[in-house]
Amino acid sequence: MRMFLALAVALALPAAPAFAADAPAAAEPAPICTTTTVVVRQGDVVLSSDTKTKCAKAGEGGGLDLNIDGGAVGGALGGLLSAPKFDVGAAGGEWRTVQQGSPRVCVMTMLRKPGPKGRGVRTQGCVGALAGAKTWTLENDAAVLHSDAGAPIVRLTGDHIRLEGRLDDGTDVVLKR
Repeated sequence: MRMFLALAVALALPAAPAFAADAPAAAEPAPICTTTTVVVRQGDVVLSSDTKTKCAKAGEGGGLDLNIDGGAVGGALGGLLSAPKFDVGAAGGEWRTVQQGSPRVCVMTMLRKPGPKGRGVRTQGCVGALAGAKTWTLENDAAVLHSDAGAPIVRLTGDHIRLEGRLDDGTDVVLKR
């Protein structure tokens, strides 16, 4: 009786390969990823940097596009996993944009210290509505730029690296660090 049980167990188990060459192939090949970084500069000023990673299975076209902002890539990995809270600290500071129809870089500094009409804005090289920005306020997770008279110019949303909004005339505004 003992011999029968031992034989039954031996038949139920697959035989181990005698050589490494007889071992089964890996179930799925590792994906192949390509990362491309594009840096937009005007003179010595970096206007933006974006990184795009595309991964695909070996031997297949297509893949998964991951669009990761270059500033986040340069930061700690933890910054990619949890978005920082959008607050005065995230919105305040120096921002850059190139305005449509202007060859110059618009540099906008959003001051963190509050004043009587809100927090101050300093502009350099800006034209049109953005040149008229004098103060900003934080309203419902958005930075709102105001004219000297207090009229809203643009409502900007985003994070500590990129802010986006639209002027009344329909012009898109993108500010980057």
